[in-house]
Amino acid sequence: MFIGKRIVLGVVLALMSLLCFSSCGKNETIDWDTYRSHDKLFKIDYPPDWKSSLDGHTFNIIPPDGTGLVAVSGYVDSGKTFDEKKFKDMVMLDFVECRVKEPFKPVTGTNWTGEDAVYERTVNGQRLIYLFRLAHRGQVGAFVAVSELEIHMEARMPDYKQIMDSLIILDAPDAFLDLSKARPEEQEKRPWQENLIDWIRSTEKKEKSSSYYGY
Repeated sequence: MFIGKRIVLGVVLALMSLLCFSSCGKNETIDWDTYRSHDKLFKIDYPPDWKSSLDGHTFNIIPPDGTGLVAVSGYVDSGKTFDEKKFKDMVMLDFVECRVKEPFKPVTGTNWTGEDAVYERTVNGQRLIYLFRLAHRGQVGAFVAVSELEIHMEARMPDYKQIMDSLIILDAPDAFLDLSKARPEEQEKRPWQENLIDWIRSTEKKEKSSSYYGY
């Protein structure tokens, strides 16, 4: 009788060990949040514990410690074909003080084509890294700009890359917002510019040879 109980107990322990081996070694998958722009130009995913805010047409994503920023905005070219050069020149106007670390090069996403680049800037002895993604599909474009202190970039790069790679340009925008035809005073109020400039200024008070993008 005692032997029988030992056999049953042994079987139970063996099954528990097997279940633990098959499940304990797996990383828990956490679903990310998804933002869809109100003008139906793009959608993008981000970690649920990161902060987010909407400023005009720009969606901002901020890590828990507040040292970085991801700013995403959409654009529509009203011409017959998408003018990539005009788009790039427009969004890069505010980064003339940055140095090119990795020049723009072609990249293909889920349903878009575009370019990626890495810029840098040193402020008060601390280096800031900027990751840029210009993407477009048809007449719709999206600009993703990541700003982060270099000392935090390596550890946070997997999250930033996953956020950028989750970008999808949507099919049916509600209205065509042609930023290239905005009056000068309207251009000064473009939310994605204001957010990045304010963040850069705030860092001034605080303050590998391989590609940051992994290719």
